[in-house]
Amino acid sequence: MPKDFYKTLGVDEKASIDDIKKKYRELAKRYHPDRNKGNHDAEEKFKDISEAYEVLKDDQKRQQYDTMRRFGGVDGRPGGGGHGGAPGGGRFYTDADFSQAFGDRFDVNDLFGFGGLGDIFGSMFGENVRGRRGGPSGRASGPQKGKDLRAEIKISLEQAAKGTTKKIRIAVPENCATCGGAGTVQGAGETICPRCQGSGQIAHVQGNFAISRPCPSCLGRGILPGKPCQTCGGKGTTKTKKTIAVKIPAGIENGGTVRLRSLGYPSSGSAPTGDLIIRVSYMDNQKYKREGNDIQTSVTISFPQAALGAKVPVTALTRKVMLTIPSGTQPGTVMRLRGLGLAVPDDAPKGDLLVTVNVSIPTTLTDRQKDLLREFDATGVGV
Repeated sequence: MPKDFYKTLGVDEKASIDDIKKKYRELAKRYHPDRNKGNHDAEEKFKDISEAYEVLKDDQKRQQYDTMRRFGGVDGRPGGGGHGGAPGGGRFYTDADFSQAFGDRFDVNDLFGFGGLGDIFGSMFGENVRGRRGGPSGRASGPQKGKDLRAEIKISLEQAAKGTTKKIRIAVPENCATCGGAGTVQGAGETICPRCQGSGQIAHVQGNFAISRPCPSCLGRGILPGKPCQTCGGKGTTKTKKTIAVKIPAGIENGGTVRLRSLGYPSSGSAPTGDLIIRVSYMDNQKYKREGNDIQTSVTISFPQAALGAKVPVTALTRKVMLTIPSGTQPGTVMRLRGLGLAVPDDAPKGDLLVTVNVSIPTTLTDRQKDLLREFDATGVGV
């Protein structure tokens, strides 16, 4: 059963909205997570009082909540008499009773075995500060994970083929050691955010649903800063230069990414730290080009080698091989060396090495060479 929100805030059932706000501000400042780092009990207490305040500050929600209390839905309170037969002397309520109290959104089946009061309160009040949006299709959101940090590394295609480890120097964000991530000097005039009333969330109502998002004024903290922390300048984080070894897997694509967990920005609450995401790009390379698992390259041979045939060395990324040039090979011929490309993933068939043959035409000739070429041309061979 839901807790009694009046007891949670320590106010009377007939308390005015001003009394409720005053009590909430007092409790929120005392139990706010930024002031109680690592204190799980304080964190839970803050969630409880924020949840209670989210309901009691709103006249319509408070009226619906009071009606639910009268129906016996809070802290085991029994319902009134009449309609007899309920265990413990309480009364049974009909669909009409609940519909009159809560409107068409309420389904009595939720109360008796199809989701419980948590879903009822979710559908009534939207997403509360515990991060659960009400209704059968609701999903848990909870505290938001810290933002990811991004960087880029350039590698050669040869390194991509074999895999490599690269070291980068990067400024890694951490919670400020002076203010603990709050961004302010403790006790230096911070105030409850008036826009979200300290909840850290702003609700956007669409029909019968309320969708919450972090308050843009306080960035989800619920408290506006007072005197900025001099160490971090009010940001709540500082950056420390670190050298990080990044393992690049063999066969990574140009533009692929490597994710290093928990090296990004810290969260504002108990959620995980963000990640460091490194984009891997290839250096400009005139020698090789990747097409899937195939590698394209070229080799330049002389005119006699093209005409007579030859064996020439070719580098296949990670090793040298001999390429056999058949006699009469024409410029632009593409020769395929099977199995000398990449294998990504490891169990995939290896790609091929595709070698484009270029033929070098001499720009200067001796008289003897010219005579031999004229003699060759006069025979009409190869025309």
